[in-house]
Amino acid sequence: MPKIADWGIGKFMASESVSQSIGTKGTFLYSAPEQFDKDTYGQVDWSTDIFQIGIVFYEMLTGKNPFKADELAAVMGLILTRQPKPPSSLNPDVSPELDEIIMKCIEKKKEDRWRSTDVLYSKLKEMEKRKMVNTKKYRRSLERALTDGVISDDEEIMLGELREHMGITDSEHESLVEEILK
Repeated sequence: MPKIADWGIGKFMASESVSQSIGTKGTFLYSAPEQFDKDTYGQVDWSTDIFQIGIVFYEMLTGKNPFKADELAAVMGLILTRQPKPPSSLNPDVSPELDEIIMKCIEKKKEDRWRSTDVLYSKLKEMEKRKMVNTKKYRRSLERALTDGVISDDEEIMLGELREHMGITDSEHESLVEEILK
């Protein structure tokens, strides 16, 4: 189980030009708006960590930092003004629910972020539980549709609607089909 031990690891993930640290408080690419503009965004506090966790999650899911730029001033400008696209726009396997969780982490205003890491963790666990339940239900429907080894046009329409309703991605569907047909 991977664990983040030190936010300073971000400088190893960033390019040479934007990996300079802000004192001992982190690197530019993983900084929250309040680290640059206390007058507008308030003091650094626990919600700063939530913003930084959101950036790490975003990058884990998309392979891209939402505020990456070649120059320090550009990075700072993006963090202060840019609302990134949801992770699902770069990775279609990201669910709308996970999009919402991550985008709330990287809200510019601290009061718009999750109020604590406990709440964030709880939301992620709830999402995981729903995903497991939905996957089991979907698998049962898929098994019934595949009893003869083929999915009819009507069954495909029904399964497509079910996938959309239950948040099952196309790649998850394909994996389940492979498992069932083995």
